[in-house]
Amino acid sequence: MWIGKPGAGACRGKRGGQAGPEPRCAGLAVLALARAGDMADAEKLAAELDKTFPLDTLVQRYWLPTIRAAVALERKNPKRAVESCKWRVQ
Repeated sequence: MWIGKPGAGACRGKRGGQAGPEPRCAGLAVLALARAGDMADAEKLAAELDKTFPLDTLVQRYWLPTIRAAVALERKNPKRAVESCKWRVQ
């Protein structure tokens, strides 16, 4: 069970002068999809996160590896999940 902050689903803000989701909120939403078993959408949206926030350290070093690990675990591939998070122990 995942417990978050109240109102986190309503996260929106301005980034670069354009309205859109903050990386923290977008990452959390994609992770929720992966944990819910919707791997196709999770992978598609993770690729969009990667493209939209290529220089965002939190997205590149936390959200994307965590999302990829969650997808791997849902697919019963723990080895790949660990590989996704190797940057954390380097």
